[in-house]
Amino acid sequence: KFLGDKKFLVGENETYMDFYFYEVLQMAYYVLQPELWTQFPTLKTYCDNVANLSGLKEYLADPNRREATYAFNNKIA
Repeated sequence: KFLGDKKFLVGENETYMDFYFYEVLQMAYYVLQPELWTQFPTLKTYCDNVANLSGLKEYLADPNRREATYAFNNKIA
């Protein structure tokens, strides 16, 4: 309900909090899988909005980006 029709957390323009919240949601999606987007479709739209920002979109599409090889947790945890 908080996001409503807003494109980003505080309106139509992104802030640094959008990048932080995007990462939190990506981690939640990793744990909950599709159920997160099924239960909260507005969050899916929000993540799509952030992921499509100029610069970030190209970065996320790069298969050589550093975190593309990261797992959620390491072998010790």
